[in-house]
Amino acid sequence: MMLVKSVRFGVLCALLFLAVGASDAKAQQPVVPKAEMTAFRACLTAAQSREEGQACDTPLYEACNEKMDAPDSTVAMIACTAMQTNAWDIMLNEVWPQALADLTPTAQTMLRAAQRIWITLRKADCDAVYQVNIGGTIRGPAYGACMVQMTKDRYFWIKDFASPTPSL
Repeated sequence: MMLVKSVRFGVLCALLFLAVGASDAKAQQPVVPKAEMTAFRACLTAAQSREEGQACDTPLYEACNEKMDAPDSTVAMIACTAMQTNAWDIMLNEVWPQALADLTPTAQTMLRAAQRIWITLRKADCDAVYQVNIGGTIRGPAYGACMVQMTKDRYFWIKDFASPTPSL
């Protein structure tokens, strides 16, 4: 009986996501479990390259997927990519003060403006991905994958901005 209720709840969540659209559903940021967030943060700290760091979110997704009543389902993909995006957002917010720290007030203003524009761009790009896939159940997972990738890329861009390497 509990499994039936869980599956019903998952289906209702997926239908709600599709009914209200990606923009509204994404506003509900799923909590990243503390142990998974700690491991994610440690992986990023230990990463020797950007490529190595980009793979640090794979265990987050896998742990989330394993906890789902229907692993690898559309509902699981939507929920787990939303959790990944939240984890990257947390890391982005942690590196943000470092990016601003050594900038002049004018450069800080410009970076803040760029960040606001990026947030709008990320939403528009991922909403477009969602709309392009209007006819299928892949639209939610495609939207989620877009959000993960764009947030991940922005994290590394801001991180590099915070500690630029000397130009040759």
